[in-house]
Amino acid sequence: MAHWIRRRGVLGAASAASLPLVGRHHAAAQRNPTIRIGVLTELSGPNSVATGQGSVVATRMAVQDFIRANPGLTVEVMEADHQTKADLALSIAREWLDRGDVDCITCLNNSAVALAVAGLVRERDRVALLTGPASSDLTGKACSPNH
Repeated sequence: MAHWIRRRGVLGAASAASLPLVGRHHAAAQRNPTIRIGVLTELSGPNSVATGQGSVVATRMAVQDFIRANPGLTVEVMEADHQTKADLALSIAREWLDRGDVDCITCLNNSAVALAVAGLVRERDRVALLTGPASSDLTGKACSPNH
């Protein structure tokens, strides 16, 4: 399934509402578009206290607020534990983007995970909202309009 709104539409909406405003297909978007957000974070390791389940809850709360203001939209939030493993994060992100129709992946709370997923979202022309990584590569040689 091809998405009809790509990176620029998602990024513009994300900056306006902290969530991507995209639809699946033009006809579906006219009826009731579904936005899928994947929270890819550390749910079980040492960083889980700072980002883990709290990131998932915060995303769900933001979605509830957003839906109240935009009742015609459906937003689904998915969550997964990358266990601080870049290869696992990449595998989860690939599954979400290729089979789960996820529009945006958020959290990605460490640099190795963020760098791995940043390349994939650029390749797939999707969006990643990076909330915790500190690698200068993300704003340097790995910088992309997709994250």
